[in-house]
Amino acid sequence: MSAMTDVAITRIFDAPRETVYRAFADPDRRSKWSGPGVRATVVEVVENELLVGEESSGDAVVRTRMEFHDQGDGRSRLVLTQGPCRPENEAEAREAWSSSFARLDKFLSRARR
Repeated sequence: MSAMTDVAITRIFDAPRETVYRAFADPDRRSKWSGPGVRATVVEVVENELLVGEESSGDAVVRTRMEFHDQGDGRSRLVLTQGPCRPENEAEAREAWSSSFARLDKFLSRARR
């Protein structure tokens, strides 16, 4: 059996940190871009800075940690760490987040208008 790993992704968004945080933290906003299936239980919150969620996946608990940083010029940086993950599933996890982030970009651009 292969060793488990964490998936780490850093992403810049063209929106202020508070706006990106609310897009994740507010269920109504999140449903507009992430779609169904967000089943994680939030276990740690620091307003506009940190969200940590956990969900059971088979016999493991998968933890998703999202750190929100001010990037300047109205932009923000999200540092996401998710795991444990089997190495053979890492590419799939990255693709899923990339797809979610593309929908989030569209949601944020509509919110700026």
